[in-house]
Amino acid sequence: AQVAKVYRKHYWDKVKGDDLPSGIDYAVFDFAVNSGPTRAAKFLQEVLRVAVDGKIGPQTLAAARRANAADVIQALCDKRMAFLRGLKNWPTFHKGWTSRVAAVRAVALEMAPAKPAQAQKPAPSVPEPQTPETRSTEPGDAKAGALVAVLVALAATAAMVWEWLASLPCDLLGILCN
Repeated sequence: AQVAKVYRKHYWDKVKGDDLPSGIDYAVFDFAVNSGPTRAAKFLQEVLRVAVDGKIGPQTLAAARRANAADVIQALCDKRMAFLRGLKNWPTFHKGWTSRVAAVRAVALEMAPAKPAQAQKPAPSVPEPQTPETRSTEPGDAKAGALVAVLVALAATAAMVWEWLASLPCDLLGILCN
């Protein structure tokens, strides 16, 4: 319960997780947990092409709501990977980081609302089937899905923290570790 409070206060609330569209909320939250809320917010703002100040406010939220969630998730995860590749620890942690971002991307895309139909294209005569198991249309259900995703992120974060702690003597003391 204490860990959940910390994640909510210092990460979810800082990136306005309750106000971001489903899928985007999870991608930004996980990014915040691993690279800081300010960096996650700045990268989101860059993807949305709004003023970049590292604080998610009305302008960023409005742009996120107007945007195609899947496109935002893809671009945000791509930028996140580019950032991670530039870190000096990349050779040590690249497998875990790559796996994590891929998993976050997949879950976030599942959570994202269906791509809105473009105005110039006529609607198909037979709508594609949607199953309750694959897509929820209720806002409460989407946030419940986000909560499940947050719990999955917490478990994955614990594994990454353990990996980081295991390498700490190597990083701090310059000891060669395998």
